[in-house]
Amino acid sequence: VTTYAEVTGSYNVGGLVGLLTENTVLKLRNFKFTEAGTFKVKGTSHVGGIVGELSTESSIQGTNASMPDSEFKYIDGPSGNADFYGIVEGTEYVGGIAGIAIKADIEYCYVKATVFGNNYVGGIAGYMEGNNSNENENTLRFSLFDGEIKLLNEQSAERTGGIVGSIDGKIGVIRNSNFGVISGGKFTGGIVGHTDYGDISPIISMNVNLGSIKGQLAVGGICGHITTQEEGLWMEVKNCSNFGNVIGTSINIDDRPNWYGVGGIL
Repeated sequence: VTTYAEVTGSYNVGGLVGLLTENTVLKLRNFKFTEAGTFKVKGTSHVGGIVGELSTESSIQGTNASMPDSEFKYIDGPSGNADFYGIVEGTEYVGGIAGIAIKADIEYCYVKATVFGNNYVGGIAGYMEGNNSNENENTLRFSLFDGEIKLLNEQSAERTGGIVGSIDGKIGVIRNSNFGVISGGKFTGGIVGHTDYGDISPIISMNVNLGSIKGQLAVGGICGHITTQEEGLWMEVKNCSNFGNVIGTSINIDDRPNWYGVGGIL
């Protein structure tokens, strides 16, 4: 498949597929992109470089599936063709591979792109929602973002991540790497921007950030903001490393000037 044209729409806009229906597996093979920046996907909501929305039990498998598994894979950079190479632009739920994924899986994807957005913006996926029961865990794994995330409106932007903007439910974010330059508003992270979970918590494990991260409130090298809907719950963030600069800028909240939280990991 060789891509040339610009794809423009409003809702569920993807460079290849707008809506990937239930129980569908999309394997990216022999994909070829034109020069960097010449292929563009533009919409309003649910906008992805490959797929606008992934539905229940669907999945995307990128071209790097043959690469050997290892802890901190991609630490020296990716090899092979990018699964998306160009520009993605939308207002909310915007990702280099998928804008939104509901009870779905994304794996072995490599994105080299510029992603423009406002809310729920990620280098791989804008938002992922996993199972909310003891069913199988959904995963975003073995993927890499090597590009740039830019805001459309800095004052209202929130939930931006180098890999995924926001996660909820039984999601495993495992063995991903961010090399990109990430600019966000509230809740910005090198891997995950934000998570707000109930009784089933996500797992963030063995991820690496090597890119620079800049946000306004709750900014972290791995995850910007973690919150739970109930007291006494916990989630795992383990075996992750940050090598990038993390910068937080001041923001006024509830008459508290210059209120922000910045961490190398969280």
